[in-house]
Order: sequence, then C-alpha cells, then structure tokens
Amino acid sequence: MKYLSLFTGIGGFEVAIHKVFPDAECVGYSEVKPHAIKVYEHHFPGHKNLGDITKLTEEQIKEVVKDGCDIIFGGFPCTNLSSMASIQGDDTGLKGKKSSLFYEMIRVIRIVKPKYVIIENNYSMKKSNRSMITETLQDLFEEPIHMTMINAADFGIQARKRLYWTNFEIQDEIRVCEQEWEDVLEPIEEVEPYFLSNQMTLCLNKMVQCKKNTTRIAKQYENEDAYCFEQVETNNEKSRWEVTPKSDTGKDKAQTFVGSGGGGNNILIDRRHYDENVFYPRRFIPVEVERMFHYPDGYTDMGLSRTSRYNLLGNSVVVKVIEYIVETLNATVSLS
Repeated sequence: MKYLSLFTGIGGFEVAIHKVFPDAECVGYSEVKPHAIKVYEHHFPGHKNLGDITKLTEEQIKEVVKDGCDIIFGGFPCTNLSSMASIQGDDTGLKGKKSSLFYEMIRVIRIVKPKYVIIENNYSMKKSNRSMITETLQDLFEEPIHMTMINAADFGIQARKRLYWTNFEIQDEIRVCEQEWEDVLEPIEEVEPYFLSNQMTLCLNKMVQCKKNTTRIAKQYENEDAYCFEQVETNNEKSRWEVTPKSDTGKDKAQTFVGSGGGGNNILIDRRHYDENVFYPRRFIPVEVERMFHYPDGYTDMGLSRTSRYNLLGNSVVVKVIEYIVETLNATVSLS
C-alpha cells in the first residue's frame, strides 16, 4: 500500500498506518516545521520530504506518484477554523492564511487521483466550513464523501473530538477504551519538577474567584510542601471548585491537550494524595502526553525543549483513532 502524507507533523498517521499495513510504502511527505521534521526523520528515515506544499509543481507531484498512490492523508491547519479562532475574532475560516492550505491539499488530490483519502480537522469549526470541505472533496470522487466525528475518549483518557473526511464509510463498531489514568501517569515522586509554583496556583485562584457560582478555591496545604493544595468550601454549595478548563485525575477523562496557548487545558489536577481533598496542580510530563496520544514513550524526545514537545504533540493526531480508521478501511476494501 502506497501513501502520500500531507501536513505530516511528527508522523501520527504513519505510526498508525504501519501498524495495520507493516509493508506500507511512503512515496513522499510534506512538512516544513524543523522540529517536526527532526522527530519524523528519526522514526521514518529515508522518507522523502517534498517540503512546502504551496511550492510543489504538478510535474513534481506526478513524478513522486508515477508508480501509483493508494491513499493521501493528513490534517491541514485548523488555525482559522477552530472555536478558539472565533473567540479571538478570526472568522476567516477556509479563507484564512493557514486554513486555506486546505485548497493546496485539494490541488494535490486532484493531480494524484488516489483511491482513498483521510482528512482530519477540528470538530469545533462552523457548519458552513464543514459543508464546504465536504462539497469540495465530493467534486473529486464518484463515491460519497463521509464526514465522521470521532472522540479520542472512546480509546483513551483524552477527550478530543475531531472530524474525519473519507471516501469510504467508517464503520460504527464498538470502540474499546483500553487506557486508564494509571497507564498514563508517571509516579508522583517523578513529577515534582512539573508542579505549579505557588504564584501560578494563586493566580489561577484569582481567576476562580472572579467566576460566577464557583464554590471552592485552593489554598496551600499547611502540613506538606508548598506545591500541595487543598480545596476549601465557600458559601454556595451547588457549584464545584473550578480553575479553568483542566484535566483532573478525579475525573474519567482528560481535557483536550492543545499545542499552543493551552492555558488550563494543559494543567493537571493530580489527586494521588492520601487526603482526598488535597491535590497537586501541575503540568503533564512530555511522556505522559505521548501516552495520551498513543505514541511510544520518548517518541518526541529528540533533545527538544518541553514546550516544543508539547506543541508538536498538541498539534498531532491520536494514533489509536487513526489506527481504528485504517483498520476499518482494511476491512472494507482491497488494497494491493
């Protein structure tokens, strides 16, 4: 099975593809971010980087796929499409500087004419943008284009809703979640360097107290170190303690981990303390994030900063979800 990878990132699609099709062949991939390329090339040496998709000529594309291409996959930038973009006043959608790269993907698909496509993007985009993507893809294929929402929470601890466009139907089979918090978290003694400082936690507390109907705030736990906090009740008994959207080991699922500007989404309330009202506010360790995305431990450990690894993973796909989609494809069609 031969594939062309676009907006490749660190290779989440590839990790999944090669689990289902061990002998799959990459005819080329397109990525421009140096850190992403560094990680990708470590795991997939020998794959040809085609570089900037906007600079690829028709002749170059045809040369790459001259021996055939079964599938094109990738997730184009959601920068101008997500709900966060709307909150920030960006309503450019598919006309935006980054998200308009969708049309470069369409250009490549039109030239290559692959048998199958898998395209991923953010679930929070407006319905008008969803429809435009579907209609534009439908113009390229005789078979129906299917838009499917899949939540990574069906497979692991991270809640992460994403849309997938395919020209084959993704079977709505029973999805088994085989990942629990204990499969992700490092021992508590290993995570102390990631505890939030007093200053950061108190800053978050101030945000809490400004919110309506919040009843619990955190204060330093006097019997332990400065990074341990306890919940304290206030007057309104109907609400619960809340900082910002955050992950909490006391809940079944983690919040969606994001690549940049994550704020509270990337903060973990670690409740592994003998007192149920005491917790450690902290950041995830990179290897814990890798596990939430179902990558092997140390997948992004290439001498990069913690922030760089967070960004790469937060902008990636959940491997287990892609594996599920590819397994569906394998079960319903015949690939040589």
